[in-house]
Amino acid sequence: MTFRCEYCKKDFKLERTIAAHMCVNKKRYLQKDEQYVKLGLQFFNDWHRIAMGSNSKKLRGVYEEPILWCLCKIWVICAGS
Repeated sequence: MTFRCEYCKKDFKLERTIAAHMCVNKKRYLQKDEQYVKLGLQFFNDWHRIAMGSNSKKLRGVYEEPILWCLCKIWVICAGS
C-alpha cells in the first residue's frame, strides 16, 4: 500500500512519512489563512480577471502559480514599510 501526496503526487510507503512530508506546494497551501496570502490571492484574482478575462480562482487551483507567490512577497514588503 502506498500513500500519495495530493500536492506533489509523490508516493510514500509509510503513513508516517507522508505525515512528516512537507513539499513546497503543501507548505504554500497550508499558508492559505495568512493575511498576506489572502491579499495576494485577491490581487491575483483581480489581475487574472482583467488580463485574462476569466473568473476568479480558488487558492486550491492557484497555489502552484509563481506569480501568486511573487504578489504575496510584494504584500509582505509593502506591509513592512
